[in-house]
Amino acid sequence: MLANYEPILRRFIRHEISGQEFETDFLSQWRGHRRQPGSPELDIINEIFYDVDEYVDDPDLRERAGGMDTATLRTKVRDAYLALYNCDPGSREG
Repeated sequence: MLANYEPILRRFIRHEISGQEFETDFLSQWRGHRRQPGSPELDIINEIFYDVDEYVDDPDLRERAGGMDTATLRTKVRDAYLALYNCDPGSREG
């Protein structure tokens, strides 16, 4: 299960996909695993889910309603990646 998330997380951290693309890809993958037995790794994946749930792409809506921007989401995903895979995915600013 964990291996399925690695490319999605890495591509987002490296700026290869947008926040919206990450949200769509991550949620699609998460729906298939949300009922897995608990584990420390699944707890981290679930934390990413909660972060994605807070993510608001539209700056005007985010200003009015609150939420997380892309840069903050990317930082949280990077921290989760380090915890899950014990390595740095690298970062390519784009």
